Amino acid sequence: MPAPTTSPARPPRPRLHAAVAPFRRRVERAAVAVGAVLIVSGLFHLVVFAVDGGPWDGPVSWRKPVTFGLSFGLTLITVTWVATHLPLGERARAVLLGVLTADCVVEVGGITLQAWRGVPPHLNRETPFDSAVSTVPAAGGGVLIVVLTAMAVAALRPNPRVTPSMLLAMRAGFATLMAGLAPAPP
Repeated sequence: MPAPTTSPARPPRPRLHAAVAPFRRRVERAAVAVGAVLIVSGLFHLVVFAVDGGPWDGPVSWRKPVTFGLSFGLTLITVTWVATHLPLGERARAVLLGVLTADCVVEVGGITLQAWRGVPPHLNRETPFDSAVSTVPAAGGGVLIVVLTAMAVAALRPNPRVTPSMLLAMRAGFATLMAGLAPAPP
């Protein structure tokens, strides 16, 4: 009598590293990966500044790609983590994080492009190309405000899935972030 055949056992699924475990959705993993690339870009430009020299202050300096890469990368990763705790539908979360991720790339990319070209990144209207590169990140700032406002509003809704202290932390964090996005008084 032939031996009974059994299907081979499936190998166990690899466990996610603790740092990546909260990011189960594809859009979250993509946002975290892009955030990491932006941070690496900021650090790379810090090395470029150390090698190339030049002024740290002023409209044309390596400070802009350093600070934009580091701050946008860190903000994107942090907001992505907080979004995993927000009471959002799957589609809304994917759209908000996808738009935020793309906007962060556009913002840092525009600043970095202008630094490598040796021209001011903001309010630069010298050529049609400079004007376009200056206008796109400005419009992206508006997109950034809309996306982060939508997430801040979601943080204000009741959420029984998180502890009261986490809910307070999310609300305080978004309030601080939104205050930081407000225009400075003249």
